[in-house]
Amino acid sequence: SRTGELYDVVLSSYTLTELESEAAMAAAAQLLWAMVAPQGVLVLVEAGNPLGSHVVRSVRKMVLDNRRQPAGRWS
Repeated sequence: SRTGELYDVVLSSYTLTELESEAAMAAAAQLLWAMVAPQGVLVLVEAGNPLGSHVVRSVRKMVLDNRRQPAGRWS
């Protein structure tokens, strides 16, 4: 967040698939993940279709591939 606050739960509901490009989706997902506190969770809700599934799987991969340091910083 702009204030640097971290949250235990960050929720994105039917939002990422509304963005214009995969790059915009990835940037938004990184911003969402950066707001999650250590031991917190990011909840993504997208349509139950191939695009929604792809977006959720892509964000999951991003999170797993980009382990972060404490205080929400990417490693």
